[in-house]
Amino acid sequence: MSVSDIIKPRKEVLQDAIEGIIDLANLDDPKKRKIEARPEAFFDLTYPTADIRRVLSLLDQRFGAKGDAPGLFLFEGLKGSGKSHLLLLVYHLISTPGEA
Repeated sequence: MSVSDIIKPRKEVLQDAIEGIIDLANLDDPKKRKIEARPEAFFDLTYPTADIRRVLSLLDQRFGAKGDAPGLFLFEGLKGSGKSHLLLLVYHLISTPGEA
């Protein structure tokens, strides 16, 4: 059995429609062609990694008053490690909770 027997690539991957780099400046895309400006599409393509689950848990603690979560979150790491993706996720969680 090969991996291709188990996993089917998304249409967007086969059509090379995913840029793969999150640029927060694209939030202002007036024609909504960029994934950053389309929360529903962004959430549809976002896999809940360990970092995403941790950020969601800390945000829940912070705003749900369930614990001593920090009031400041510092996203740091090497280029390409997902900082902009996490920031965009938090932005869309707050600005478009219905989509989230």
